Amino acid sequence: MSWAEVKADQVIKVHRNAKPLIINGVQHSANVLANWSNEQLSKIGIYPYTEIAEQSDRRFYNQGAITYSFKNNEATGTISAKAIAIDDIKKRYVEQVNTTCYNILCQTDWYVIKHTELGTDIPSKIKTFRASVRTKANELETSINACSSIDDFKTILDRTDPDSAAPIEDWPELEEE
Repeated sequence: MSWAEVKADQVIKVHRNAKPLIINGVQHSANVLANWSNEQLSKIGIYPYTEIAEQSDRRFYNQGAITYSFKNNEATGTISAKAIAIDDIKKRYVEQVNTTCYNILCQTDWYVIKHTELGTDIPSKIKTFRASVRTKANELETSINACSSIDDFKTILDRTDPDSAAPIEDWPELEEE
């Protein structure tokens, strides 16, 4: 449990753990927070404290500033949602696309290495697959860089149909023989 030290209906300090306190010049042991009733604690300006965060899509928002309120003998801290800069979101998802592309291409890199080292032919289905993966990565990167709002990102990141993948998840697959 957490507690708030309150003076003149203003939260001045939050105590997240039971620890010794000095309130109005009086030393109190850590047991005060653990053992005293809420009524006893209220007499020295200590009240139950809860913290809530504004609900937001963590892909696009970080935690922002905290504001405190005190009413009905309870203190509350509300953490605001702070929008992440569009350019930072773009950078994150372009990096994700590049990493995904790299990981998919790694599965068939040995064909390219063998071709480079030994001059063997790369099967056409491998060439086609690798080209389609790079095309998908380029399309996604272009789409991401064209985004100017969170709603734009959601068209790339979210499913529009429960039976299909979101565009950012819908990568070409290598056909098995």
